Amino acid sequence: MGTQPGLPDYHLKNARLELTVTVKVEFDEFDYLAMESILPVKVSAPHNLVRAALRLLLPSCEVSSTHSSRQRTVSWKSNTRLAQGNFLRSDSPAGLADPPSAVLSLDAFIEQLRSVPSAKDLNALLLKAGLDPSKTAIGFGSEVANLLANVVAPRIGVFDEVRLRPRGRGQSVLQSYDGSLVSDVLHTLKNGNREQRGKYGANSASL
Repeated sequence: MGTQPGLPDYHLKNARLELTVTVKVEFDEFDYLAMESILPVKVSAPHNLVRAALRLLLPSCEVSSTHSSRQRTVSWKSNTRLAQGNFLRSDSPAGLADPPSAVLSLDAFIEQLRSVPSAKDLNALLLKAGLDPSKTAIGFGSEVANLLANVVAPRIGVFDEVRLRPRGRGQSVLQSYDGSLVSDVLHTLKNGNREQRGKYGANSASL
């Protein structure tokens, strides 16, 4: 979400305006397969246990890009946890106020999950290990943002914005199923006879 600039902002070049765009991605089996090939997992663990650990830690991902007149910042989140360097830590105010009081490596997390293979909740698993979820970071041994970016980036398509103003043909029409007469339809609804303008007014009121 962002702020809506007004005319004074354009004149004054208000530097306080910013826009944040957030994309959320739900991970699937192909994504976890890609993660497993990247992650530096050292512990000897069966494939299904590593996959279960990834599902608990990274069920989805939110990447937010904040743009302002001065800079652009990007943040990565997963499962209410923020990616900071090699760590995935709680994004709660209490969790971000101070450095994490404990760091559980990815290998140690997998070993902990081995004792509770049916665990469905990350915080419950940390509590069972005697750790405060809000103050415990998960250490991946490499940049978490890079890991997520390698999985998410191929899913995002970027297209250049193209704006074309269709040229009218001077026809008084109210329908254009193939889009070729959109300009004429809009002109008719706005400037046609009373009945046609009435249709335009009815459609505007319904919005």
